Amino acid sequence: MGTVVRNGGDEKLRGEIYDAIENLTGGSSFDKFDKYEKLEVLCLKAALTPAQHQRWTNIGRIEETVASDGLKLQAASKLLSLTQNLSDPQTVIDLLLSASVCDSDPDMIEKLTPSLCKAVKLRDHFGNQSNQDVVGCLEIVAKNIDLMKANIREATRSKIRLYLACALIAKDKDLRENSLKTIENLVTSADLDDDVRLLLDGIGRTTEDPNLPGVVDTVSSFLAREKNAGARKTSHS
Repeated sequence: MGTVVRNGGDEKLRGEIYDAIENLTGGSSFDKFDKYEKLEVLCLKAALTPAQHQRWTNIGRIEETVASDGLKLQAASKLLSLTQNLSDPQTVIDLLLSASVCDSDPDMIEKLTPSLCKAVKLRDHFGNQSNQDVVGCLEIVAKNIDLMKANIREATRSKIRLYLACALIAKDKDLRENSLKTIENLVTSADLDDDVRLLLDGIGRTTEDPNLPGVVDTVSSFLAREKNAGARKTSHS
């Protein structure tokens, strides 16, 4: 079945496999699978779903399974892996957004950001997408992180990466500037200057996005001002 995902040109075969998985997951035999096998099948099903509204229904089942079985990292990693072999940008976007919900760990979000930016760029090939749908989903994940993470510092690191993705993806200037302002506030509140410098360096090497130079310059300028302000405070103390 994984081969079908990698060879997306055969729509007839994809449809037949999807129907087979649909029958499998709807039958009693599916209950005999262990939780790892169930996750594998559900992720493949989501990747093969042709219609977006049905895909989100199938993705919702993944997220429910992950929440009850403690498979957050496994689900996010599987979804991210599947997107590397998909050609439809909307499917890639949907799976990556689900990965960010399943596992909002800062390292996972940093890993999926380049692929998400690439998929959005492909979807926007004709310039008729606002990308606000993707930004809105990322903002919801960011706002829910405090409910999922007890470690405030790690939660803040995740939020910074989510809002950086928003800034890279947003086509609306005000929306992008709001995301950058949120990053600045988060950095200040948690003293994460060094972490963000490393983040910008990593994103700069792995991500191709037209907004990237401006976003990096804005955040880097803010970090420089913060550093200078800290130096002045030290010299006066």
